[in-house]
Amino acid sequence: MSNVDDLPESSPVRIDVSVTQERITADRTAVFEVTTTNESDGVVRVQPPVYKNLNEDSDEKVLLLFSPDAPDTPDREYSPNCPDNPNGSDVITSTYEGWPTHRLESGETVDTEAIPVNHLGVDGCFVPGAYRYESNVKITEAPDGMSEDGTLDWGFTIEVTGSS
Repeated sequence: MSNVDDLPESSPVRIDVSVTQERITADRTAVFEVTTTNESDGVVRVQPPVYKNLNEDSDEKVLLLFSPDAPDTPDREYSPNCPDNPNGSDVITSTYEGWPTHRLESGETVDTEAIPVNHLGVDGCFVPGAYRYESNVKITEAPDGMSEDGTLDWGFTIEVTGSS
């Protein structure tokens, strides 16, 4: 990762992202872990910042991030498939169900894994370059039985390099 956004100090949550498996090989893809922590004094309901994310400049190159929680995510042991015919029948599709919501007590955290998946409908295989992901993290705070909805803009950049 080359850039992770900071949230405002007044944010009720903290979001940390780390790479737990950094290399993409013929046998496996990389793995990211996103940790969301409730920094407020009350209960927070928050959507994970990574669930099914498409990079911001997807009109030029595409790298999808999938959470294993999504029903259409490839297996955790996803083996990168780099087809010769990008318009073939192996195109990864995405369903459009709503993102899940996690209920976090004060100080509680939730971890969400994400794997990068090459978009099989475009030329190239994990094309080197920077991939920017931005998310509007939906938060519902419920202190004292009241609820108030809000969103936080957050993002990070992944830099894919060639083989070493």
